Amino acid sequence: MLALMMLSALFLPLPASAESEALTSGDYTYILLEDGTAEIQKFAGTEEKVEVPAELDGKKVTSIGEDAFLGCKTMQEIMIPDGVTVIGRHAFEKCTALVKVTLPETLTTIKSEAFRDCDALVSITLPNSLCELDNNLFCYCDMLTDIVVSEDHPYLETDGSALYSKADKCLICYPKALTAESYTVKEGTEIIREMAFVDNKNIKEVILPDHMTDIGVAAFFGCFALESINLPEGLTVINDSTFYGCNLKKVVIPQGVTRIGWAAFAICEPMTEAEIPDTVEKINDNAFRSCFALEKVRIPASVTSFGQDIFRDCPMTLVAVVDPGSDAETYCRNNGIEVVYPETPAE
Repeated sequence: MLALMMLSALFLPLPASAESEALTSGDYTYILLEDGTAEIQKFAGTEEKVEVPAELDGKKVTSIGEDAFLGCKTMQEIMIPDGVTVIGRHAFEKCTALVKVTLPETLTTIKSEAFRDCDALVSITLPNSLCELDNNLFCYCDMLTDIVVSEDHPYLETDGSALYSKADKCLICYPKALTAESYTVKEGTEIIREMAFVDNKNIKEVILPDHMTDIGVAAFFGCFALESINLPEGLTVINDSTFYGCNLKKVVIPQGVTRIGWAAFAICEPMTEAEIPDTVEKINDNAFRSCFALEKVRIPASVTSFGQDIFRDCPMTLVAVVDPGSDAETYCRNNGIEVVYPETPAE
């Protein structure tokens, strides 16, 4: 038995510190990757203008690691050298003074939330080499209005407002500081990415194409002015927090949707009515929480799974239209919600 334990120990993975020792060169902490190139792990400088070196101790820099420049509040400009292919998660998050970013033509990948909360960033140009962009790259960038890509970019495109992925047929980002009150999503778009419109305070109307299949988690979170959006028939889920805090007055969820996610319509304060189709099977926690004006909701018999606090802090006068003997009727009666039955059509 002891021999087996010793043998198995030989195949256990080494701890991270043994796999990649942290090294220091000036203001930079870095590790060596498997190919012998360097990934910057941390920057300790306080300069306003930073030019990342192409090499550290003779090792080519190919990656800006996760959190590498996180919270560098004095940095106003950064130039990333040729040779860098990857910018990691949260790499420049909360660089609140950052105004100018120069990205190299070798860059292929930017990971999620890489430039989150860069409050002073107004414009950024993405190189033609860039082909992989994660979600939430520029969320909560208070001043961002312009994401620039070339007309011949092989992977990305923009209509002057939103950034799109050609291959994925998706809208990646609609900058927070755009002031337009109405926006029409490009025809042929099938997906809106997670947090794509997050916290845009100006948009009042969004027009979606008919064949859209997915609106990502928190896609319109905090769009406090949004009062009109059409939900296409191709949707199968209303994701978590999708319309959290919007200004929607009435919601008609399309046929085909099977689930309404966590807090999907929470704090839609002006909402008076919600229509749920008979394809919905599950309504998650807090789905309509704090919809302070909600007067009427239709809950079909198809819904058999109910989360907690779905209608918490909604008016005491809320009326639910339910089918007799349905799980919806039981749920509403158990939670103090007045129920009525659908009107029978006149013969």
